[in-house]
Amino acid sequence: MSVHKVQYGNVERMSFSKTKEILDLPYLIELQKSSYKKFLEEGLRDIFDEFSPIVQKATNGAERFVLEFGEYRVEEPHFSARACKSENLVTYNAPLRVKVRLTIREKGDLIKEDEIFMGDIPLMTETGSFVINGAERVIVSQLVRSPGVYFTKEMDKDGVVTYKCTVIPKNGAWMEFEQEASKTDASGKEVISPLYVKVDRKKKVTASLMLRAIGLTEDETLYDIFGESDILKATIAKDGKAERENPKRELYKTIKNGEIITDEGVAANIPGIFYDKKRYDISRVGRYKYNKKLSLANRIVGKELAEDVADEFGEILAEKGTKPDHDKAWEIQNAGINAVYIFGTDGKIVKVIGNNTVNLAAYIKKDPKELGVTELVYRPALMKIWEGLETEEEKEQAVKDNLSTLVSRQISEDDILSIVNYNLGLAHGVGVYDNIDHLANRRVRAVGELLQHEMRKGFQNMERQIIEKMNTTNADEAEIKKFINVKPVTAKIKEFFNSAQL
Repeated sequence: MSVHKVQYGNVERMSFSKTKEILDLPYLIELQKSSYKKFLEEGLRDIFDEFSPIVQKATNGAERFVLEFGEYRVEEPHFSARACKSENLVTYNAPLRVKVRLTIREKGDLIKEDEIFMGDIPLMTETGSFVINGAERVIVSQLVRSPGVYFTKEMDKDGVVTYKCTVIPKNGAWMEFEQEASKTDASGKEVISPLYVKVDRKKKVTASLMLRAIGLTEDETLYDIFGESDILKATIAKDGKAERENPKRELYKTIKNGEIITDEGVAANIPGIFYDKKRYDISRVGRYKYNKKLSLANRIVGKELAEDVADEFGEILAEKGTKPDHDKAWEIQNAGINAVYIFGTDGKIVKVIGNNTVNLAAYIKKDPKELGVTELVYRPALMKIWEGLETEEEKEQAVKDNLSTLVSRQISEDDILSIVNYNLGLAHGVGVYDNIDHLANRRVRAVGELLQHEMRKGFQNMERQIIEKMNTTNADEAEIKKFINVKPVTAKIKEFFNSAQL
């Protein structure tokens, strides 16, 4: 028998096995440890950046106070992990401090700076556990739905087929579309059902009402974008006078049911739900899955074209009747073409609309990864930041400086239009259904992400308290420590570790 040493992570053991191991035993706690390390190094930075700056404005709209979070540091722990285990009711943690800058506009942009104690952050031991009040605990990872756009076809007990779409962000309001398949009435006439949508799981409204609320107010505009779809006609027919004249107000009444309606609230409703980075985040994974599902190229591969496809200069890229392969489909998309007409499985002409993204590699010589781009980029944003630029170096630098705009973590108007268009095409056999329970559509939320999510809630409460204090504070009395109360954050941290143990 051969006795030999085997390394398991940081632990060395003696192995008495006779059979030679082909694959090394995986380091099973690596996921937990790497997740928490990433939280301490990047997750905290993301939170501080997300809630910075905090701006308080006067009644006339002028800024009074601007509070910004700067560099942070996690200090050495109070006690060692071993000491915390042996000493009863002691938590293995370390102080978190962050530099804060307060700009007082009413004092000629007077700047005050200070380092603030943000509470104690529990630290992970070498074995992937935490020591909370002297007891060792392990946080259980969660298996959740991955952010993305998912289309399904369901049949109820009465045999009624319903096409459904669920738009899932990492943080923020869900959108859920549904439309019943066409039926035949007693007279033999085909009845087309409207397309409905639920925003933030509230009462359903017509999809056309939501589209009007984001600025597409006229029927002609909707027909121009989506084409003469029977489903769209049935949906628009459901909109009454109120929905047509003041769609933002009608959508606000549905989403904020029971709340007092104000002009300010109505105006801020849609931007607050979908475009505010503090309230809506699809994450990098979500952006990848959004693009994979909604990209024009992925939707027209192998489909028969109902019209010639020409670029902005009039050059024919694909002729009517042909079926684009993978390379040709991406050539069409990267040319900036965002809409193509194809034949559905029922023989009808269907307009396919993408989400206006392109592969940056088709526009620059350098590898996009060298510029920090690993996803498709939003073409309208790319054209805007390149406006007036001539050299390759200038364009590359512009890409580096605008990564968050080119690969946005918020849903775009083009995303919404493409999602609605995808729903309209399903009835004609255009589109692919998803299995929401498939592991490819699931992801693991490890301890670092779980704690970051809870801390976001604490920061939201703290931000609200800061603005309330700023509202009642004179410029002469403004102090950083007077504005910041870290109790909402520390309370969320304690609640997380006291309730999420194994």
